[in-house]
Amino acid sequence: MPRNWLVNFLTLPVDYFRRQVEEIQRDRVLRWYGSCLAFLYVIAATFWLTSDVAKWLQRGPEAICWPMFPHCQQWHLLGYGGVRAALWGFLLLGVTVMALFLNSKWTRAAYWGLFTLNLIKIFIWGLDYRFHQNHHLMTFWVTLPFLFLPCKKKALQFLIPFLYFWAGTLKLNEDWLSGILFDHGLWPFTGVGLRWACGYAVVLELFLVWGLWAQNRILAWVTLAQLFLFHVESYFIVGYFYPLLMFAILAIYPLDWLAEKKRLTFRSFAPHRNFIAGYGLVFVFTLVQIPMKLMPGDTGLTGEGRLWAVSMFDSRPVCSATATLKGEKPPRELSLVVSHPNSRLICDPVVYLSRARHLCHTKRALKSTFKDLDLAMVSRRPTDSHLHRIIAISDFCSKPIQYSIFTPNDWILKN
Repeated sequence: MPRNWLVNFLTLPVDYFRRQVEEIQRDRVLRWYGSCLAFLYVIAATFWLTSDVAKWLQRGPEAICWPMFPHCQQWHLLGYGGVRAALWGFLLLGVTVMALFLNSKWTRAAYWGLFTLNLIKIFIWGLDYRFHQNHHLMTFWVTLPFLFLPCKKKALQFLIPFLYFWAGTLKLNEDWLSGILFDHGLWPFTGVGLRWACGYAVVLELFLVWGLWAQNRILAWVTLAQLFLFHVESYFIVGYFYPLLMFAILAIYPLDWLAEKKRLTFRSFAPHRNFIAGYGLVFVFTLVQIPMKLMPGDTGLTGEGRLWAVSMFDSRPVCSATATLKGEKPPRELSLVVSHPNSRLICDPVVYLSRARHLCHTKRALKSTFKDLDLAMVSRRPTDSHLHRIIAISDFCSKPIQYSIFTPNDWILKN
């Protein structure tokens, strides 16, 4: 009896993954969508190669580490050429998985190929905090139900409107609604038209997006068309990566609508015991958005609670961060501001927590006259008239500064 129990227990994961593969294999919509998901990794690799992130990941230069992975630089094992070669390999694997999903005979290999792509990307993502972009978070969230949950089509179509909804809540601020984030307008909108367009984007994400579940077929297609145009317009703000990513994610709707006689509508998502995993997925996704809403101060400046939450183009902070080195005469002040196209990310206190830690380590290793450093950071939104103090820590190297993901940090100042 105990032996039979052990055999049954060991076969559970085998049976679980077999069911996941079989669900995809017998549904051509899921196989096509699997190819779309593999495409997400292809465009990520393409973007990384064209934006030359190898200079972040190569052995030697300073890394910006995640707060829960402060020694990420130890994992930067390859030189510049090695990193580039690895990224090309990642891209070719993505293209291969895309092709495998198009033939039902190769579904098992495609499934495990997508699983491997996900693991590789998580590893790369963890190597530098500058990968903290919505592009990658969205990829992980939609890949999760495809790989691991039953009722995959239903789970995906249930989840996606919530991605938009929580992104829309971030845009409920003066920076976005005033249009000030767009210095040179947003083609073809300027002036009052730009403000109306920004307001419409919020209405689309908070309210109109639920039309994807509409009983009326025309309304559902009109909603999808609006989201398509929304992402076409976003190209002029953020470039090609994010629009292509969202087109691939949204593809589950037209693929399913064109292939199936009966669409998933509001009634399809009524409570049912066979869809508990789908409810759980959205519950967890919603749960990680909540801490940001409960944090004191302006989280657009402090970044608190946003580590696992959606991270949209909702603010464009202006900031300055300095380290004053003590032990030298006179004390020397260094600017710590990094270069990155995402202005909210470069004004995130996590970046300067990592940079200050690195500075403490390297200066101590040199055994110079260095004693300690004072870390300071000020920041403001474009609509603010003055800078706010965000960090002011004396003798940083002597203090055990830690970062709390879900609760306020006492070393980050709230205004």
